[in-house]
Amino acid sequence: MPYEPFASRSRAVLIGVSQYEHARDFSNIPSARANVARLRAALVAGNLGRFIPRTVETLTEPRTRDRALGLIGTAAAQAQDLLLVYFTGHGYVDLGNGEPELYLMTRESTKDGARLDGIPYRDLLRLLASSRAERVVLVLDCCYSGNAGLVPLPERPFSLITSSAVGSRIHKGDGIDPTPFTGALVRVLSEGTDPYDPVTVQRLGVRLHELAGEYAATLDERVDYDPWFPTERSSNSAGDTVLSQARLTPRPARGARGLAPLRRLAQYAGFTWTWTAGPHQPLWHRAVGAGTALALLAAGVTGWTWAHRPAPLCPAPLELRVLTSPETRAALTSVLDVFQDSEATGTTASLGGRPEGCGQINTTVYAAPADRTIAAFRASAAWAEPERACEDGGSGGDCALPLRDVGPHPDVWIPAAGTAPTQVAAETRRPESVVALGRPVTLAHSPAVVAVTTSLEGVGRTGSTAQQLVDAAHAQDVVVRSAEPHSSDAALDQLLHLRPGTRVTTDAVPPADDRALACSARTWLVERRGTQQALLTAESTLAGLVTPALESRPPCLGNQSDPYTAYYPADVPPLDLTLVPVTWETGRADRADRADRADRAEAVRRLAGWLRSGPGQRALAAQGFRTDVSGTDAAGDTPLDSAVFVADPRRAANRPAAGTSRPHCGTTAGPRAPGARSSSPSTSPAPPTPAPTSPRCAPCWPAPPATGTASPRCPAAPSCRSGRTTRPRGTPRSARWHRSSGTPPWPPP
Repeated sequence: MPYEPFASRSRAVLIGVSQYEHARDFSNIPSARANVARLRAALVAGNLGRFIPRTVETLTEPRTRDRALGLIGTAAAQAQDLLLVYFTGHGYVDLGNGEPELYLMTRESTKDGARLDGIPYRDLLRLLASSRAERVVLVLDCCYSGNAGLVPLPERPFSLITSSAVGSRIHKGDGIDPTPFTGALVRVLSEGTDPYDPVTVQRLGVRLHELAGEYAATLDERVDYDPWFPTERSSNSAGDTVLSQARLTPRPARGARGLAPLRRLAQYAGFTWTWTAGPHQPLWHRAVGAGTALALLAAGVTGWTWAHRPAPLCPAPLELRVLTSPETRAALTSVLDVFQDSEATGTTASLGGRPEGCGQINTTVYAAPADRTIAAFRASAAWAEPERACEDGGSGGDCALPLRDVGPHPDVWIPAAGTAPTQVAAETRRPESVVALGRPVTLAHSPAVVAVTTSLEGVGRTGSTAQQLVDAAHAQDVVVRSAEPHSSDAALDQLLHLRPGTRVTTDAVPPADDRALACSARTWLVERRGTQQALLTAESTLAGLVTPALESRPPCLGNQSDPYTAYYPADVPPLDLTLVPVTWETGRADRADRADRADRAEAVRRLAGWLRSGPGQRALAAQGFRTDVSGTDAAGDTPLDSAVFVADPRRAANRPAAGTSRPHCGTTAGPRAPGARSSSPSTSPAPPTPAPTSPRCAPCWPAPPATGTASPRCPAAPSCRSGRTTRPRGTPRSARWHRSSGTPPWPPP
């Protein structure tokens, strides 16, 4: 299935060099300016391009290579979905080191000083490979760009499109319009490659090759340059990256007509004219002839219209927007790809009058931190209608701008923590709210883990608290790290269970979420050999670190596996992946609006039903989540089958050691400051306040009563989040607190 990047999380850098200071080495290329301008217009064109104007940087006439590499490095650090880099100018192959080395020349570049002032292609490749973007696309329109194909691509989703063959010099254009290669590139991005599918990198390469063949057939053999020869190369399935939503308009084919039918038609016309309008013909001849001519004309028009009617096209599927947390976005994208490819889900059953067999639902997954999402739901009016933002006169710095901070308003919300909907439930029931949240449905869960690169002494892999595990790590000089709590629910849960002053290093560079933590953890292991580290994260994130075959793992990890062991803190609740339907009030009450609401409600129902079915649960388990299929975790090979993980940590999570007393029932943590940010290194939040205790209470769960005795009551213990009641891992997922009485059902023995 094509990979469609999210516009606000993608970056593009377009570099064009049209003027060169050393004319004896490199002539000017006036068409380079037109290249950059036309390509930028195609990338941000309405609903066709996959970028928005603020995410596309253009750099014309860079004087030094540091200026160009600096801009590319900034975009590489900011991009999360797609990073596109385009260069047009002179390319040069230096043979000084014995083997050909490709350089992209800037304004001050010379042939003799290419190694000092040119952009080395290998250095550019390494810079792009280090980006945190899911996909990287590099386009080179310069002489000798085909030599880039001699260098292996990085082991990550990466695409390279070049304009020339190896060792080939191509035409630099007429100075007014774009160069032939970029002109064809813009044409394909604007016109499309297929009537039904968007323009992907692979389809773009095929269409460019066809246009290059047409151009070469018209080229005069006496010219002193080679025809442009495009080449597309992709690694790790990056060829399905969507660059444009343009669709090719089908042109009806014209049937060939022979001369004999024309002659016969002329004879019939002559006979009819003579029989009807010839001299001395009776009036009824003329009436019959006129009627026959009209009938033939009507039949001919009808037949031609029927023969040349356009082929029926499938209408655009219903676009279902799915909002989730940063740490689960890649996993959910892979899961929903399976949903759209599955015919058993009802995705091909008619929805909203669309024909059977056509695609009915298209899902777009995007992510935002929990605090931003909750703030956006509380300001739902500004989210649904951006013009209503800051109606009270506040500036953009002190009022909610959900469209900027989160993205478009969703149809489905799947937070990593199942308690997030309870934090906005009251606000969504207010009269001024324009959003309604449906009944939450729990899909899967991911226990909290302390992932350590060594073995911890004095603690077990289950049964110890988060504080005990961190203390054991510090005793062995292990550096404890976590993501930024504002960007990670897993980090927030664990930090709130640590004592004040506990040393925990948090990532401070945005986005500072769990995927960024995984990338920096890999860099840490490479740069600081011999130093051990422990990561406070979720089990699903650790699955990406140790499972090279996992589709949702960050591209920065490549195909290597890191040596971690999972320890399960007994006092930290797991993350519950929860689906929440979202309904918006549009202010309209016409028939079209009611039909759209009904279609979206049906699409959400189909999605939720599939995710709770066997295929959906197996797809979630394949991404490192713990699911319930026939009452147990999904069968078959999953990332959690590795020895890194414990098969069932929930059953032993809250079981105290022999001879020890049971701790008190839970804690209540203080609220976080809305603008607070952790720094590196940092300490854990304020200490929790003990809840009322009971002599028969385990951590947040009462002990089973003895035979013949009454069931004691254990006070419900709110966790770190508002409205959350902690449930230990050893209990069935259907067990819930009885909030009216405060008494929970007993767990199974």
